[in-house]
Amino acid sequence: KDANLKVDGKVKLYYPENDPDKGGQEIEGGGKIITHHYIYKKETEEYTETKIAPDEETTKEIGSEYITKPSSKIPENYECINEKPEGYKGTVEKGTKEINYYYKIKQPTIDTSTGGETIEGGEQTEDGKWQITAGEEVKYKIKYKTEIEDYKGRATVEIKAILPEGTRIDEERCNFAGGTYNEETNTINWTKEIPEIDTFAHKEDTNPDTVPSEDGTYEKENYIEGIYTLEIVKEITIVYAEDYIVDEITPKVEGKTTLYYPDGYPGEGGEQPPLIEDETDGRGKIIVHHYIYDEKTNTYTKEKLVEDEQTKGEIGSEYQTKPSERIPANYECINEEPEGYRGIYTQETIKINYYYKLKTPKT
Repeated sequence: KDANLKVDGKVKLYYPENDPDKGGQEIEGGGKIITHHYIYKKETEEYTETKIAPDEETTKEIGSEYITKPSSKIPENYECINEKPEGYKGTVEKGTKEINYYYKIKQPTIDTSTGGETIEGGEQTEDGKWQITAGEEVKYKIKYKTEIEDYKGRATVEIKAILPEGTRIDEERCNFAGGTYNEETNTINWTKEIPEIDTFAHKEDTNPDTVPSEDGTYEKENYIEGIYTLEIVKEITIVYAEDYIVDEITPKVEGKTTLYYPDGYPGEGGEQPPLIEDETDGRGKIIVHHYIYDEKTNTYTKEKLVEDEQTKGEIGSEYQTKPSERIPANYECINEEPEGYRGIYTQETIKINYYYKLKTPKT
């Protein structure tokens, strides 16, 4: 009835992922493929020859196809910067072919905040100033909090409480809650070393509040959704040596969190230098996240498409953010004006989440 052929056709496009050839037996006299996995130093833009994972070697029959991929054995705090380097796939030839993959340290995110309050002592006058009497015990609460994401290694925490300018204290009668007093700067200082943080291994590990120590220190640390959180509260007692009238009785509290390069990082030698420092300086902070939206499962993930962006500004000044210009060309932003994308800097850190999905290919 119909002499014409019926023609059907189908085109399939796939999500971007490597599907490597597992390779067959090693063949004597065949071609050899050696895959190297090296560290890339972002801070100096240096492609080093320091290995982050063992080399991989395979010998295959000449003329057969091969394909390589980034190593699955690299530490979780590194990420590949060239998933398809020159020669990552092709045809096996006589001799040896070498392929170089490079990996950089993931950029950690730190959010540090501090605060202080007067618990007891002092008297506020009608003009709003504070009167302090010699020998009077003034009790303060010093607060510190840091949140760390995408990090594996040790950390140093430094806290400083700056007493009212021009005052002197009776050191012997004070309780510094484990801190040390610096007479020259009129500050109480604390340092805490954290031997190991691993936000990749600990995703959810909430600990109860710790019992306060005898020196008036409360500490709580936990992991929530892959973020390490440390909260410290110090209750100190200061006895002032003379009568004073001051504009502000509560100490100004500053804090700094320092993270370090991992052991074996190339070219540093000796003690690990700081990888990143986050110091409170009285300005407001904004952290902009760029996450992947999985349209297939309708999931707003916490998987980063590009590194976070941080900016600081004077409290009360205006800010405005926008989608990243560094995302891969096959992704697109799905929320160009997310909650908080513009506003004013505040004392609290503002976090803004942009989401990106894979573009739908046209056929």
